[in-house]
Amino acid sequence: MKSTFLNPLGICIILVVLLSLNACAPPPLRTSPISSLNTTHREKIPLRVGYYIQPEYCAWIWRADPPYIYSYFFGETICNGVETMLVTAFRDVVRLSSVNTDLKSQNINALVAPEILQVDINTNRNTVFIKMKWTIRDDDNNILWADTITGSAHEICMAKWCRIRIVESAFQEQFQKAFESVLRQEWWQSVMKE
Repeated sequence: MKSTFLNPLGICIILVVLLSLNACAPPPLRTSPISSLNTTHREKIPLRVGYYIQPEYCAWIWRADPPYIYSYFFGETICNGVETMLVTAFRDVVRLSSVNTDLKSQNINALVAPEILQVDINTNRNTVFIKMKWTIRDDDNNILWADTITGSAHEICMAKWCRIRIVESAFQEQFQKAFESVLRQEWWQSVMKE
């Protein structure tokens, strides 16, 4: 009888090796919260907005493809960055527990619902791209403003702290661009007339 590596003992050995490699993976690298944006002395939009962010975004861990064994905990950076951008741009901001909240009953002028479309971390080239869709709707679900924004960063450095800095820079650029875009047009004038 011929012995093969894929007999029950061989399969057990493969499973033990895979499980031990997974157990040896370091904990996720934590990215820092976004502390502020460059406002260049702009006036805030005079609206009270509610925002809904999907709960999984606040707990998001990105894992690198094999053979890399590191991961990033983005959750705090995403949720804090969304709030920082909105508080910087609008007069009053309220976090909502549902996208279906009755805005009028809470005296909210508009709903902001950011959506992450893509996060691409290229470890070979030390580049990061973060693509998000930002949508603001009125209480009748009409789109008042929408934009798809990409934040990116690149740095030539292989150290762990450099990789974290690259990811943080891409998120910073994402939220800065969103802030500048939402203020670029006076779309909110129609809401104020109501």
